[in-house]
Amino acid sequence: MRDFSSAYRRALTNGDVSELMRLFALLPHLPQPESYEQAEISMHIARTMAESIDVARRLYSHKWLCERNLPSQLPDHLRPKQQRLGGIVVQGVGISVNTSNPLRRREADDMRHEMELAVLDLYANNDTEPEVVRRRLDDIRRNRLRM
Repeated sequence: MRDFSSAYRRALTNGDVSELMRLFALLPHLPQPESYEQAEISMHIARTMAESIDVARRLYSHKWLCERNLPSQLPDHLRPKQQRLGGIVVQGVGISVNTSNPLRRREADDMRHEMELAVLDLYANNDTEPEVVRRRLDDIRRNRLRM
């Protein structure tokens, strides 16, 4: 059985569909591919699943399957970002402090800078909830306007 496993892994790594068909014929109790095309699809699906296959070959098989609208079993963390099932969360904070009075421009710049530092501090402490950030920025705004 060890020789079979080694031969199977080698054929899977090399993408040798004919060898995989020959190996599967040695296991008649398993479902057999009815054609070369079915065996090739099975091989690519197996390659996307097999952790023993290097990532480059797994990605190639994933792409091969996707190009043919066939299901890939590539784990989410290996998929290209735009294909990940979990999506990508990108967080950001917009800060805008405006004044039409040129004499107060320096005060507005100082307030914006203080708000930037507050956001950096909050994010450094994993306080990224929008309500927490908003409250902190509102506090800075109110304190600065009292001065």
